[in-house]
Amino acid sequence: MGLGRSVPSGYQVLVITSSGLASWTRAGRTGPGQYNEDMLYDDGRITCDDSDLIIQGYYLWGAKKIPYTAIRSLQRRELTGRGLLSGRWRIWGSGDFVHWWNFDPTRPRKKIAIEINAGRRVIPTITPDDPDAVELILTEHLNDSLPR
Repeated sequence: MGLGRSVPSGYQVLVITSSGLASWTRAGRTGPGQYNEDMLYDDGRITCDDSDLIIQGYYLWGAKKIPYTAIRSLQRRELTGRGLLSGRWRIWGSGDFVHWWNFDPTRPRKKIAIEINAGRRVIPTITPDDPDAVELILTEHLNDSLPR
C-alpha cells in the first residue's frame, strides 16, 4: 500500500499535535481532530488526507485546501537566515508578496519549510512539524499524478 491510497480502518496513522506530541491512532477514530480512514498526516496546522493538502490558518478566516492534482512541484527550503526576509520569523502572511505563510507561532524554532507550487502567483509556504513526512506524502501524490 503506497501513501497515495487511503488507510484501511484498523491501520495506524501518525498524528502530531500542535504542541509537538506524536501519537499513533487507529484509522477510523472519531473525536477531537475527527481522524478518518483517509488521514495521512495531521500536526494541527498541516493536514494531508487521501486527496488534499489542508493548510490551517492560511487565511484570516480559515484553511486553504489544495488538491494534490493541483500541485506542480515542491521545493524544500532551509530557514537558516536570521533576517526578517528568511521566513523564519514570519508568523503569518507575506514579506515579499510571492510566498504566503500560514499562521504558525512556532515557526521561529523550525528549520525547514516547503514551498508548494500550485501554478499561481502566490506560493503557499508551510512549516510542518515533520517536514520529511509531509514531503514524502506530497511527493508520492505528485508522482502518482504524473502521466505515464
